Amino acid sequence: MADINILSRLVNGVQRNVDLQQNALVVGSLKVGASSPTELTKTILDNLVSLQNGSDISASLHHHDGRYFTEAEISSTGATSGADRVGVNNTPANYTAAGQTVQDHLEGIDAALTSAGNEKADDVFRVVDNLDGTKKLAFQVAAVATGTTRTVSIPDANVNLADVNQAVLQDGSRAMSANLSLGNFKITNLANGTNPNDAVNLSQLDAALAGLDFQKDINALVADASTTSPGTGLPAAATGQRYILESGTGSLHAGWGSISGVGNNDIVEYNGTAWVVAYDVSVLGEGALVWNRDQNYFMRWDGSTWNEFGGLAGITAGAGLLKSGNVLSIELDTDAGIEFDVPGDAGKLRAKVDNSTIERHSSGLRVKALGITASELAADSVTTAKILDANVTTDKLANDAVTTQKLAATSVTAAKLGSDVAGAGLSGGNGSALAVAFSPLMQKTMVAGESFAANTSFLVRMARTGETAGRVYKADNNASANDNFYVVGIALSTSAVSAGDNLNVILLGSHTLGSSDTNFSSTDVGKPVYLTTAGAFSVTPPSAADTAVVRVGMIEAVNRILTMPMQLNGVN
Repeated sequence: MADINILSRLVNGVQRNVDLQQNALVVGSLKVGASSPTELTKTILDNLVSLQNGSDISASLHHHDGRYFTEAEISSTGATSGADRVGVNNTPANYTAAGQTVQDHLEGIDAALTSAGNEKADDVFRVVDNLDGTKKLAFQVAAVATGTTRTVSIPDANVNLADVNQAVLQDGSRAMSANLSLGNFKITNLANGTNPNDAVNLSQLDAALAGLDFQKDINALVADASTTSPGTGLPAAATGQRYILESGTGSLHAGWGSISGVGNNDIVEYNGTAWVVAYDVSVLGEGALVWNRDQNYFMRWDGSTWNEFGGLAGITAGAGLLKSGNVLSIELDTDAGIEFDVPGDAGKLRAKVDNSTIERHSSGLRVKALGITASELAADSVTTAKILDANVTTDKLANDAVTTQKLAATSVTAAKLGSDVAGAGLSGGNGSALAVAFSPLMQKTMVAGESFAANTSFLVRMARTGETAGRVYKADNNASANDNFYVVGIALSTSAVSAGDNLNVILLGSHTLGSSDTNFSSTDVGKPVYLTTAGAFSVTPPSAADTAVVRVGMIEAVNRILTMPMQLNGVN
Protein backbone atom coordinates (compact mmCIF):
# COMPACT_ATOMS: atom_id res chain seq x y z
CA MET A 1 0.00 0.00 0.00
CA ALA A 2 1.12 3.59 -0.60
CA ASP A 3 2.57 5.40 2.41
CA ILE A 4 0.11 7.75 4.14
CA ASN A 5 2.51 10.59 3.86
CA ILE A 6 2.69 10.18 0.12
CA LEU A 7 -1.11 10.04 -0.12
CA SER A 8 -1.36 13.21 1.88
CA ARG A 9 0.82 15.00 -0.55
CA LEU A 10 -1.29 13.68 -3.45
CA VAL A 11 -4.27 15.63 -2.12
CA ASN A 12 -2.26 18.78 -1.66
CA GLY A 13 -1.72 18.23 2.01
CA VAL A 14 -5.36 17.91 2.80
CA GLN A 15 -5.97 14.67 4.65
CA ARG A 16 -9.43 13.26 4.14
CA ASN A 17 -11.02 9.83 4.10
CA VAL A 18 -7.82 8.40 5.35
CA ASP A 19 -7.92 5.37 7.59
CA LEU A 20 -4.83 5.89 9.59
CA GLN A 21 -5.28 2.68 11.48
CA GLN A 22 -5.25 0.68 8.23
CA ASN A 23 -2.78 3.08 6.62
CA ALA A 24 -5.16 3.32 3.64
CA LEU A 25 -6.92 5.84 1.47
CA VAL A 26 -10.68 5.46 1.55
CA VAL A 27 -12.70 6.66 -1.46
CA GLY A 28 -16.19 5.90 -2.78
CA SER A 29 -14.99 5.15 -6.35
CA LEU A 30 -12.16 5.79 -8.69
CA LYS A 31 -12.31 7.06 -12.24
CA VAL A 32 -9.58 6.05 -14.62
CA GLY A 33 -8.94 7.93 -17.84
CA ALA A 34 -8.92 11.55 -18.90
CA SER A 35 -11.57 12.20 -21.53
CA SER A 36 -14.00 9.34 -20.91
CA PRO A 37 -12.93 7.81 -17.61
CA THR A 38 -14.09 4.37 -16.48
CA GLU A 39 -15.46 4.21 -12.97
CA LEU A 40 -14.23 1.46 -10.67
CA THR A 41 -16.54 0.68 -7.78
CA LYS A 42 -16.05 -1.54 -4.77
CA THR A 43 -18.32 -4.21 -6.30
CA ILE A 44 -16.30 -4.36 -9.51
CA LEU A 45 -13.06 -4.61 -7.59
CA ASP A 46 -14.50 -7.36 -5.33
CA ASN A 47 -15.44 -9.40 -8.40
CA LEU A 48 -12.00 -8.91 -9.91
CA VAL A 49 -10.44 -10.19 -6.71
CA SER A 50 -12.74 -13.23 -6.76
CA LEU A 51 -11.88 -13.94 -10.43
CA GLN A 52 -8.19 -13.64 -9.63
CA ASN A 53 -8.20 -16.32 -6.96
CA GLY A 54 -10.83 -18.54 -8.78
CA SER A 55 -13.04 -18.82 -5.75
CA ASP A 56 -16.33 -17.83 -7.44
CA ILE A 57 -16.52 -17.95 -11.27
CA SER A 58 -20.28 -17.70 -10.92
CA ALA A 59 -20.00 -14.51 -8.92
CA SER A 60 -17.51 -13.00 -11.32
CA LEU A 61 -19.25 -13.95 -14.63
CA HIS A 62 -22.75 -15.38 -14.37
CA HIS A 63 -23.59 -12.94 -11.69
CA HIS A 64 -23.31 -10.25 -14.32
CA ASP A 65 -24.17 -12.06 -17.69
CA GLY A 66 -26.91 -14.71 -18.33
CA ARG A 67 -25.23 -15.89 -21.57
CA TYR A 68 -22.86 -18.21 -19.69
CA PHE A 69 -23.44 -21.39 -17.66
CA THR A 70 -21.18 -23.01 -15.16
CA GLU A 71 -19.81 -26.52 -15.46
CA ALA A 72 -22.08 -27.57 -12.66
CA GLU A 73 -25.14 -26.27 -14.51
CA ILE A 74 -24.23 -28.04 -17.80
CA SER A 75 -23.49 -31.36 -16.04
CA SER A 76 -26.64 -31.21 -13.95
CA THR A 77 -28.95 -34.27 -14.04
CA GLY A 78 -31.70 -32.68 -12.03
CA ALA A 79 -35.04 -31.30 -13.14
CA THR A 80 -33.20 -28.76 -15.25
CA SER A 81 -30.39 -30.80 -16.83
CA GLY A 82 -27.53 -29.69 -19.00
CA ALA A 83 -29.39 -31.10 -22.04
CA ASP A 84 -32.21 -28.66 -21.29
CA ARG A 85 -29.76 -25.76 -21.76
CA VAL A 86 -28.49 -26.82 -25.30
CA GLY A 87 -30.66 -25.99 -28.31
CA VAL A 88 -31.11 -27.93 -31.60
CA ASN A 89 -31.72 -26.43 -35.04
CA ASN A 90 -33.37 -29.45 -36.71
CA THR A 91 -36.77 -30.83 -37.70
CA PRO A 92 -36.59 -34.63 -37.32
CA ALA A 93 -38.23 -36.91 -39.93
CA ASN A 94 -38.42 -40.20 -38.01
CA TYR A 95 -39.56 -38.98 -34.55
CA THR A 96 -41.39 -36.04 -32.91
CA ALA A 97 -39.67 -33.63 -30.46
CA ALA A 98 -41.65 -31.56 -27.92
CA GLY A 99 -39.19 -28.68 -28.22
CA GLN A 100 -35.90 -27.69 -29.76
CA THR A 101 -33.49 -28.60 -26.94
CA VAL A 102 -31.27 -31.65 -26.84
CA GLN A 103 -33.41 -32.95 -23.97
CA ASP A 104 -36.60 -32.66 -26.11
CA HIS A 105 -35.01 -34.50 -29.04
CA LEU A 106 -33.60 -37.28 -26.84
CA GLU A 107 -37.04 -37.84 -25.35
CA GLY A 108 -38.56 -37.91 -28.89
CA ILE A 109 -36.02 -40.53 -30.05
CA ASP A 110 -36.67 -42.66 -26.97
CA ALA A 111 -40.41 -42.53 -27.59
CA ALA A 112 -39.96 -43.58 -31.23
CA LEU A 113 -37.72 -46.50 -30.24
CA THR A 114 -40.20 -47.57 -27.58
CA SER A 115 -43.01 -47.53 -30.14
CA ALA A 116 -41.00 -49.45 -32.76
CA GLY A 117 -39.63 -52.02 -30.38
CA ASN A 118 -37.30 -54.49 -32.17
CA GLU A 119 -39.20 -54.43 -35.50
CA LYS A 120 -38.28 -52.84 -38.83
CA ALA A 121 -40.50 -52.64 -41.94
CA ASP A 122 -39.21 -54.88 -44.76
CA ASP A 123 -39.21 -51.92 -47.16
CA VAL A 124 -36.83 -50.02 -44.82
CA PHE A 125 -34.43 -52.57 -43.36
CA ARG A 126 -31.42 -53.31 -45.57
CA VAL A 127 -28.02 -54.98 -45.10
CA VAL A 128 -25.46 -53.06 -47.18
CA ASP A 129 -22.16 -54.40 -48.51
CA ASN A 130 -19.24 -52.79 -46.69
CA LEU A 131 -17.28 -52.26 -49.92
CA ASP A 132 -20.04 -51.39 -52.38
CA GLY A 133 -23.00 -49.47 -51.00
CA THR A 134 -25.08 -50.29 -54.08
CA LYS A 135 -25.18 -53.97 -53.08
CA LYS A 136 -28.02 -54.54 -50.62
CA LEU A 137 -29.90 -57.42 -49.01
CA ALA A 138 -33.63 -56.98 -48.40
CA PHE A 139 -36.14 -59.25 -46.66
CA GLN A 140 -39.68 -59.72 -47.97
CA VAL A 141 -42.39 -61.19 -45.73
CA ALA A 142 -45.48 -60.41 -47.86
CA ALA A 143 -46.20 -64.13 -48.31
CA VAL A 144 -46.43 -64.79 -44.55
CA ALA A 145 -50.01 -65.37 -43.37
CA THR A 146 -51.67 -62.53 -41.45
CA GLY A 147 -51.00 -62.72 -37.72
CA THR A 148 -48.20 -65.24 -38.22
CA THR A 149 -44.53 -65.03 -37.26
CA ARG A 150 -42.07 -67.20 -39.19
CA THR A 151 -38.63 -68.00 -37.81
CA VAL A 152 -35.41 -68.39 -39.80
CA SER A 153 -33.00 -70.52 -37.75
CA ILE A 154 -29.26 -70.43 -38.43
CA PRO A 155 -27.32 -73.67 -37.76
CA ASP A 156 -23.92 -73.77 -36.11
CA ALA A 157 -22.25 -73.73 -39.51
CA ASN A 158 -21.52 -71.40 -42.41
CA VAL A 159 -24.49 -71.13 -44.80
CA ASN A 160 -24.33 -70.21 -48.49
CA LEU A 161 -27.80 -69.15 -49.65
CA ALA A 162 -26.78 -69.91 -53.26
CA ASP A 163 -27.09 -73.60 -52.28
CA VAL A 164 -30.75 -73.07 -51.38
CA ASN A 165 -31.55 -72.05 -54.95
CA GLN A 166 -30.13 -75.40 -56.14
CA ALA A 167 -32.02 -77.50 -53.60
CA VAL A 168 -34.43 -80.25 -54.70
CA LEU A 169 -37.98 -79.08 -53.98
CA GLN A 170 -40.43 -81.18 -52.01
CA ASP A 171 -43.14 -80.95 -54.67
CA GLY A 172 -40.82 -82.42 -57.32
CA SER A 173 -41.01 -79.36 -59.58
CA ARG A 174 -37.21 -79.05 -59.85
CA ALA A 175 -35.31 -81.87 -61.59
CA MET A 176 -31.74 -82.93 -60.86
CA SER A 177 -29.10 -81.53 -63.22
CA ALA A 178 -26.40 -84.11 -62.42
CA ASN A 179 -25.91 -87.50 -60.75
CA LEU A 180 -26.99 -87.57 -57.09
CA SER A 181 -24.74 -89.17 -54.46
CA LEU A 182 -26.53 -90.32 -51.30
CA GLY A 183 -23.26 -90.71 -49.38
CA ASN A 184 -23.92 -94.40 -48.56
CA PHE A 185 -27.36 -93.57 -47.15
CA LYS A 186 -30.61 -95.25 -48.21
CA ILE A 187 -33.77 -94.06 -49.92
CA THR A 188 -36.57 -95.17 -47.61
CA ASN A 189 -40.33 -95.56 -48.10
CA LEU A 190 -39.93 -95.80 -51.90
CA ALA A 191 -43.15 -96.69 -53.73
CA ASN A 192 -43.19 -99.53 -56.26
CA GLY A 193 -41.90 -98.51 -59.67
CA THR A 194 -44.45 -98.69 -62.49
CA ASN A 195 -42.73 -97.13 -65.53
CA PRO A 196 -39.55 -98.29 -67.29
CA ASN A 197 -37.53 -95.34 -65.90
CA ASP A 198 -38.87 -95.64 -62.32
CA ALA A 199 -36.67 -96.79 -59.44
CA VAL A 200 -37.72 -100.06 -57.78
CA ASN A 201 -37.61 -100.99 -54.11
CA LEU A 202 -36.09 -104.07 -52.48
CA SER A 203 -39.40 -105.90 -52.18
CA GLN A 204 -39.92 -105.60 -55.95
CA LEU A 205 -36.42 -106.92 -56.61
CA ASP A 206 -36.85 -109.81 -54.18
CA ALA A 207 -40.11 -110.80 -55.86
CA ALA A 208 -38.59 -110.57 -59.33
CA LEU A 209 -35.47 -112.54 -58.40
CA ALA A 210 -37.20 -115.24 -56.42
CA GLY A 211 -36.09 -118.66 -57.67
CA LEU A 212 -33.25 -117.28 -59.82
CA ASP A 213 -29.64 -118.36 -59.33
CA PHE A 214 -27.48 -115.91 -61.28
CA GLN A 215 -24.39 -117.39 -62.91
CA LYS A 216 -21.61 -115.83 -64.92
CA ASP A 217 -22.17 -115.30 -68.67
CA ILE A 218 -21.65 -118.14 -71.11
CA ASN A 219 -20.00 -117.73 -74.51
CA ALA A 220 -22.54 -119.99 -76.24
CA LEU A 221 -24.74 -123.07 -75.94
CA VAL A 222 -23.13 -126.15 -77.57
CA ALA A 223 -25.90 -128.36 -78.97
CA ASP A 224 -23.64 -131.45 -79.40
CA ALA A 225 -20.38 -131.61 -77.47
CA SER A 226 -19.40 -134.80 -79.31
CA THR A 227 -18.96 -132.98 -82.62
CA THR A 228 -18.17 -129.40 -81.56
CA SER A 229 -15.33 -128.25 -79.32
CA PRO A 230 -12.79 -125.41 -78.93
CA GLY A 231 -10.91 -125.25 -82.21
CA THR A 232 -13.63 -127.28 -83.96
CA GLY A 233 -16.62 -125.06 -84.53
CA LEU A 234 -15.69 -122.91 -81.52
CA PRO A 235 -12.88 -120.42 -80.84
CA ALA A 236 -9.68 -121.80 -79.36
CA ALA A 237 -9.82 -122.36 -75.60
CA ALA A 238 -9.04 -119.30 -73.46
CA THR A 239 -9.11 -118.75 -69.71
CA GLY A 240 -12.60 -117.84 -68.48
CA GLN A 241 -14.53 -119.25 -71.45
CA ARG A 242 -17.84 -120.87 -70.40
CA TYR A 243 -20.21 -123.08 -72.40
CA ILE A 244 -23.41 -125.03 -71.81
CA LEU A 245 -22.93 -128.57 -73.16
CA GLU A 246 -26.50 -129.47 -74.08
CA SER A 247 -25.75 -133.04 -75.27
CA GLY A 248 -22.97 -135.37 -76.34
CA THR A 249 -21.12 -135.32 -73.02
CA GLY A 250 -21.04 -139.13 -73.00
CA SER A 251 -18.62 -139.09 -75.92
CA LEU A 252 -16.91 -135.71 -75.76
CA HIS A 253 -15.00 -134.41 -78.75
CA ALA A 254 -11.27 -134.61 -78.21
CA GLY A 255 -11.03 -130.82 -78.09
CA TRP A 256 -12.65 -130.82 -74.65
CA GLY A 257 -10.19 -133.25 -73.16
CA SER A 258 -11.44 -135.24 -70.19
CA ILE A 259 -13.94 -133.31 -68.03
CA SER A 260 -14.48 -134.98 -64.67
CA GLY A 261 -18.15 -135.39 -63.66
CA VAL A 262 -19.58 -133.63 -66.72
CA GLY A 263 -23.14 -134.39 -67.84
CA ASN A 264 -25.57 -133.07 -70.40
CA ASN A 265 -26.66 -129.42 -69.80
CA ASP A 266 -23.80 -128.72 -67.39
CA ILE A 267 -21.87 -125.44 -67.60
CA VAL A 268 -18.14 -125.96 -68.13
CA GLU A 269 -15.35 -123.38 -67.77
CA TYR A 270 -11.72 -123.30 -68.95
CA ASN A 271 -9.39 -122.52 -66.02
CA GLY A 272 -6.30 -121.97 -68.16
CA THR A 273 -5.15 -125.59 -68.28
CA ALA A 274 -8.32 -127.74 -68.47
CA TRP A 275 -12.10 -127.68 -68.78
CA VAL A 276 -13.95 -128.20 -65.48
CA VAL A 277 -17.63 -128.36 -64.45
CA ALA A 278 -18.70 -124.89 -63.20
CA TYR A 279 -22.40 -125.66 -62.69
CA ASP A 280 -23.68 -129.23 -62.24
CA VAL A 281 -27.41 -129.15 -63.00
CA SER A 282 -27.93 -132.61 -61.50
CA VAL A 283 -26.71 -131.33 -58.11
CA LEU A 284 -27.72 -127.63 -58.00
CA GLY A 285 -31.16 -128.08 -59.54
CA GLU A 286 -33.34 -125.60 -61.40
CA GLY A 287 -33.18 -121.80 -61.31
CA ALA A 288 -29.74 -121.11 -62.82
CA LEU A 289 -29.81 -117.94 -64.96
CA VAL A 290 -27.04 -117.04 -67.43
CA TRP A 291 -26.57 -114.48 -70.21
CA ASN A 292 -25.89 -116.11 -73.59
CA ARG A 293 -23.42 -113.77 -75.32
CA ASP A 294 -23.82 -115.59 -78.61
CA GLN A 295 -27.60 -115.09 -78.79
CA ASN A 296 -27.85 -111.95 -76.62
CA TYR A 297 -30.53 -113.19 -74.27
CA PHE A 298 -30.88 -114.81 -70.83
CA MET A 299 -31.27 -118.58 -70.47
CA ARG A 300 -32.77 -120.34 -67.45
CA TRP A 301 -32.45 -123.97 -66.35
CA ASP A 302 -35.94 -125.28 -65.49
CA GLY A 303 -34.74 -128.66 -64.29
CA SER A 304 -34.80 -130.36 -67.67
CA THR A 305 -34.05 -127.80 -70.39
CA TRP A 306 -32.21 -124.52 -70.92
CA ASN A 307 -34.82 -122.02 -72.21
CA GLU A 308 -34.73 -118.40 -73.29
CA PHE A 309 -35.79 -116.27 -70.33
CA GLY A 310 -37.37 -112.79 -70.27
CA GLY A 311 -37.82 -110.43 -73.22
CA LEU A 312 -39.80 -112.17 -75.96
CA ALA A 313 -38.95 -115.64 -74.70
CA GLY A 314 -42.60 -116.65 -74.44
CA ILE A 315 -43.68 -115.14 -77.75
CA THR A 316 -43.73 -116.97 -81.07
CA ALA A 317 -43.90 -114.96 -84.28
CA GLY A 318 -47.15 -115.71 -86.10
CA ALA A 319 -48.20 -115.05 -89.70
CA GLY A 320 -46.88 -111.75 -91.01
CA LEU A 321 -44.40 -111.35 -88.15
CA LEU A 322 -40.65 -111.88 -87.82
CA LYS A 323 -38.82 -112.51 -84.55
CA SER A 324 -35.10 -111.92 -84.16
CA GLY A 325 -33.86 -112.18 -80.59
CA ASN A 326 -35.90 -109.68 -78.62
CA VAL A 327 -37.07 -107.79 -81.72
CA LEU A 328 -40.48 -108.46 -83.27
CA SER A 329 -41.05 -107.02 -86.77
CA ILE A 330 -43.76 -107.00 -89.43
CA GLU A 331 -42.93 -109.07 -92.50
CA LEU A 332 -43.82 -107.27 -95.74
CA ASP A 333 -44.30 -109.01 -99.05
CA THR A 334 -42.50 -107.50 -102.04
CA ASP A 335 -45.75 -106.25 -103.61
CA ALA A 336 -47.88 -106.04 -100.50
CA GLY A 337 -49.34 -102.62 -101.30
CA ILE A 338 -48.25 -101.32 -97.90
CA GLU A 339 -44.99 -99.74 -96.76
CA PHE A 340 -43.27 -98.03 -93.84
CA ASP A 341 -43.21 -94.22 -93.86
CA VAL A 342 -39.47 -94.39 -93.09
CA PRO A 343 -37.25 -96.22 -95.61
CA GLY A 344 -36.47 -99.74 -94.42
CA ASP A 345 -38.27 -101.60 -91.66
CA ALA A 346 -38.92 -98.54 -89.51
CA GLY A 347 -41.57 -95.91 -88.87
CA LYS A 348 -45.29 -96.50 -89.31
CA LEU A 349 -47.28 -98.66 -91.71
CA ARG A 350 -49.18 -96.94 -94.49
CA ALA A 351 -50.75 -97.75 -97.86
CA LYS A 352 -48.36 -97.59 -100.79
CA VAL A 353 -49.56 -95.14 -103.46
CA ASP A 354 -48.13 -93.55 -106.60
CA ASN A 355 -49.94 -90.21 -106.00
CA SER A 356 -50.85 -90.02 -109.69
CA THR A 357 -53.63 -92.61 -109.92
CA ILE A 358 -54.28 -93.17 -106.21
CA GLU A 359 -53.43 -91.06 -103.16
CA ARG A 360 -53.69 -90.98 -99.37
CA HIS A 361 -56.16 -88.46 -97.97
CA SER A 362 -57.30 -87.44 -94.49
CA SER A 363 -60.56 -89.29 -95.19
CA GLY A 364 -58.75 -92.40 -96.50
CA LEU A 365 -57.55 -93.68 -99.87
CA ARG A 366 -59.03 -92.14 -102.97
CA VAL A 367 -58.64 -92.58 -106.71
CA LYS A 368 -57.28 -89.60 -108.61
CA ALA A 369 -58.49 -88.45 -112.03
CA LEU A 370 -55.68 -90.25 -113.84
CA GLY A 371 -56.65 -93.47 -112.11
CA ILE A 372 -59.78 -93.90 -114.25
CA THR A 373 -59.30 -93.95 -118.00
CA ALA A 374 -61.26 -95.48 -120.84
CA SER A 375 -59.40 -98.76 -120.34
CA GLU A 376 -60.83 -99.05 -116.79
CA LEU A 377 -64.41 -98.73 -118.09
CA ALA A 378 -66.34 -101.61 -119.60
CA ALA A 379 -67.52 -101.22 -123.16
CA ASP A 380 -70.60 -99.00 -123.37
CA SER A 381 -70.71 -98.69 -119.55
CA VAL A 382 -70.91 -94.91 -119.89
CA THR A 383 -73.78 -93.80 -122.06
CA THR A 384 -74.99 -90.39 -123.10
CA ALA A 385 -77.84 -90.59 -120.67
CA LYS A 386 -75.42 -91.09 -117.75
CA ILE A 387 -73.39 -87.95 -118.46
CA LEU A 388 -74.56 -84.40 -118.01
CA ASP A 389 -72.92 -81.88 -120.31
CA ALA A 390 -71.71 -79.74 -117.41
CA ASN A 391 -69.95 -82.69 -115.77
CA VAL A 392 -67.81 -83.67 -118.74
CA THR A 393 -64.45 -81.86 -118.54
CA THR A 394 -61.16 -82.54 -120.24
CA ASP A 395 -59.67 -84.24 -117.17
CA LYS A 396 -62.48 -86.84 -117.29
CA LEU A 397 -61.71 -87.91 -120.85
CA ALA A 398 -58.91 -90.21 -121.90
CA ASN A 399 -56.33 -88.97 -124.37
CA ASP A 400 -57.82 -88.83 -127.89
CA ALA A 401 -61.17 -90.03 -126.52
CA VAL A 402 -62.88 -87.13 -128.27
CA THR A 403 -61.88 -86.91 -131.94
CA THR A 404 -62.90 -84.52 -134.67
CA GLN A 405 -65.34 -87.09 -135.99
CA LYS A 406 -67.08 -87.18 -132.60
CA LEU A 407 -67.73 -83.45 -132.53
CA ALA A 408 -70.20 -81.67 -134.72
CA ALA A 409 -68.69 -78.54 -136.22
CA THR A 410 -71.45 -76.41 -134.82
CA SER A 411 -71.21 -77.87 -131.32
CA VAL A 412 -68.06 -75.99 -130.32
CA THR A 413 -69.07 -72.40 -129.65
CA ALA A 414 -67.48 -69.53 -127.75
CA ALA A 415 -69.82 -70.21 -124.85
CA LYS A 416 -68.24 -73.66 -124.43
CA LEU A 417 -64.63 -72.46 -124.23
CA GLY A 418 -63.04 -72.59 -120.78
CA SER A 419 -60.88 -69.82 -119.33
CA ASP A 420 -57.74 -71.95 -119.67
CA VAL A 421 -57.89 -72.11 -123.48
CA ALA A 422 -56.48 -68.58 -123.79
CA GLY A 423 -52.72 -69.05 -123.53
CA ALA A 424 -49.91 -66.50 -123.75
CA GLY A 425 -50.61 -63.87 -126.38
CA LEU A 426 -54.31 -64.73 -126.55
CA SER A 427 -57.33 -63.26 -124.85
CA GLY A 428 -60.88 -64.55 -124.50
CA GLY A 429 -62.14 -67.95 -123.41
CA ASN A 430 -64.43 -68.44 -120.42
CA GLY A 431 -67.42 -68.04 -122.72
CA SER A 432 -65.79 -65.55 -125.11
CA ALA A 433 -64.18 -66.04 -128.49
CA LEU A 434 -60.40 -66.27 -128.66
CA ALA A 435 -58.45 -63.27 -129.96
CA VAL A 436 -54.84 -62.28 -130.35
CA ALA A 437 -53.79 -60.04 -127.48
CA PHE A 438 -53.10 -56.40 -128.29
CA SER A 439 -49.49 -56.56 -127.03
CA PRO A 440 -48.24 -60.14 -127.00
CA LEU A 441 -45.18 -60.99 -124.93
CA MET A 442 -42.38 -62.57 -126.94
CA GLN A 443 -39.83 -64.39 -124.81
CA LYS A 444 -37.37 -67.19 -125.30
CA THR A 445 -35.30 -69.50 -123.12
CA MET A 446 -31.67 -68.97 -124.09
CA VAL A 447 -28.29 -70.18 -122.76
CA ALA A 448 -26.13 -67.80 -120.71
CA GLY A 449 -22.58 -67.23 -121.91
CA GLU A 450 -21.51 -65.74 -118.55
CA SER A 451 -22.84 -65.38 -115.00
CA PHE A 452 -25.89 -63.25 -114.20
CA ALA A 453 -26.91 -62.02 -110.70
CA ALA A 454 -30.29 -63.00 -109.29
CA ASN A 455 -33.34 -60.70 -109.47
CA THR A 456 -31.47 -58.17 -111.66
CA SER A 457 -32.45 -57.13 -115.20
CA PHE A 458 -29.71 -57.18 -117.87
CA LEU A 459 -29.74 -56.05 -121.52
CA VAL A 460 -28.21 -58.94 -123.49
CA ARG A 461 -26.68 -59.50 -126.92
CA MET A 462 -25.81 -62.57 -128.98
CA ALA A 463 -22.33 -64.16 -128.85
CA ARG A 464 -19.65 -62.74 -131.12
CA THR A 465 -16.39 -64.11 -132.55
CA GLY A 466 -14.33 -65.75 -129.81
CA GLU A 467 -17.38 -66.46 -127.61
CA THR A 468 -19.59 -69.55 -127.33
CA ALA A 469 -21.92 -69.43 -130.30
CA GLY A 470 -25.64 -69.21 -129.66
CA ARG A 471 -25.29 -67.93 -126.10
CA VAL A 472 -26.20 -64.49 -124.73
CA TYR A 473 -23.86 -62.03 -122.99
CA LYS A 474 -24.29 -58.66 -121.27
CA ALA A 475 -24.46 -55.85 -123.85
CA ASP A 476 -22.23 -52.74 -123.53
CA ASN A 477 -22.35 -49.31 -125.22
CA ASN A 478 -18.55 -49.13 -125.61
CA ALA A 479 -18.03 -48.80 -129.39
CA SER A 480 -14.28 -48.21 -129.32
CA ALA A 481 -13.26 -51.85 -129.89
CA ASN A 482 -16.13 -54.33 -130.31
CA ASP A 483 -19.68 -53.74 -131.41
CA ASN A 484 -21.22 -55.34 -128.28
CA PHE A 485 -24.16 -52.94 -128.25
CA TYR A 486 -26.62 -54.84 -130.42
CA VAL A 487 -29.29 -55.60 -127.80
CA VAL A 488 -31.70 -58.50 -128.46
CA GLY A 489 -33.75 -58.35 -125.24
CA ILE A 490 -33.92 -58.09 -121.45
CA ALA A 491 -32.89 -61.09 -119.28
CA LEU A 492 -34.01 -61.73 -115.69
CA SER A 493 -33.73 -64.73 -113.34
CA THR A 494 -34.93 -65.12 -109.74
CA SER A 495 -31.77 -67.11 -108.95
CA ALA A 496 -28.13 -66.61 -109.86
CA VAL A 497 -27.22 -67.98 -113.33
CA SER A 498 -23.83 -69.39 -114.35
CA ALA A 499 -22.43 -69.80 -117.85
CA GLY A 500 -24.23 -72.70 -119.54
CA ASP A 501 -27.45 -72.29 -117.51
CA ASN A 502 -30.78 -71.46 -119.11
CA LEU A 503 -31.88 -67.82 -118.99
CA ASN A 504 -35.28 -66.33 -119.91
CA VAL A 505 -35.03 -63.37 -122.32
CA ILE A 506 -37.95 -61.05 -123.17
CA LEU A 507 -37.60 -60.06 -126.82
CA LEU A 508 -40.74 -57.94 -127.11
CA GLY A 509 -43.37 -56.78 -124.64
CA SER A 510 -43.71 -55.60 -121.06
CA HIS A 511 -40.81 -56.45 -118.71
CA THR A 512 -41.18 -56.09 -114.91
CA LEU A 513 -38.02 -55.10 -113.01
CA GLY A 514 -36.48 -57.56 -110.55
CA SER A 515 -36.42 -57.12 -106.76
CA SER A 516 -32.75 -56.05 -106.90
CA ASP A 517 -33.40 -53.42 -109.60
CA THR A 518 -33.98 -49.75 -108.75
CA ASN A 519 -37.40 -48.47 -109.79
CA PHE A 520 -37.65 -45.47 -112.10
CA SER A 521 -38.90 -42.10 -110.91
CA SER A 522 -42.56 -41.36 -111.59
CA THR A 523 -41.39 -38.41 -113.70
CA ASP A 524 -39.48 -40.82 -115.95
CA VAL A 525 -42.59 -42.71 -117.13
CA GLY A 526 -42.86 -42.37 -120.90
CA LYS A 527 -39.16 -41.71 -121.44
CA PRO A 528 -36.90 -43.96 -123.56
CA VAL A 529 -34.47 -46.43 -121.97
CA TYR A 530 -30.84 -46.55 -123.15
CA LEU A 531 -28.06 -49.14 -122.88
CA THR A 532 -25.10 -48.25 -120.61
CA THR A 533 -22.36 -50.69 -119.54
CA ALA A 534 -22.30 -54.36 -118.50
CA GLY A 535 -25.95 -54.89 -119.43
CA ALA A 536 -27.23 -51.96 -117.37
CA PHE A 537 -29.62 -49.27 -118.60
CA SER A 538 -30.59 -45.65 -117.93
CA VAL A 539 -33.05 -42.96 -118.97
CA THR A 540 -30.08 -40.73 -119.82
CA PRO A 541 -28.55 -41.32 -123.27
CA PRO A 542 -24.75 -41.76 -123.22
CA SER A 543 -22.67 -38.77 -124.36
CA ALA A 544 -19.06 -39.92 -123.90
CA ALA A 545 -16.89 -40.44 -126.94
CA ASP A 546 -16.95 -43.87 -128.59
CA THR A 547 -20.27 -44.83 -126.97
CA ALA A 548 -23.25 -46.14 -128.91
CA VAL A 549 -26.65 -44.57 -128.28
CA VAL A 550 -28.96 -47.61 -128.25
CA ARG A 551 -32.64 -47.31 -127.31
CA VAL A 552 -34.20 -50.57 -126.09
CA GLY A 553 -37.72 -49.48 -125.08
CA MET A 554 -39.89 -47.07 -123.15
CA ILE A 555 -40.62 -46.71 -119.43
CA GLU A 556 -44.14 -48.09 -119.07
CA ALA A 557 -44.36 -47.72 -115.27
CA VAL A 558 -41.90 -47.06 -112.44
CA ASN A 559 -41.17 -50.81 -112.33
CA ARG A 560 -41.82 -51.82 -115.93
CA ILE A 561 -40.11 -51.40 -119.35
CA LEU A 562 -42.01 -51.83 -122.61
CA THR A 563 -39.37 -53.74 -124.60
CA MET A 564 -39.14 -52.73 -128.27
CA PRO A 565 -36.89 -53.64 -131.18
CA MET A 566 -33.45 -52.09 -130.64
CA GLN A 567 -32.82 -48.70 -132.22
CA LEU A 568 -29.25 -47.54 -132.81
CA ASN A 569 -29.43 -43.76 -132.72
CA GLY A 570 -25.75 -43.31 -133.48
CA VAL A 571 -22.23 -43.45 -132.03
CA ASN A 572 -20.70 -40.50 -130.13
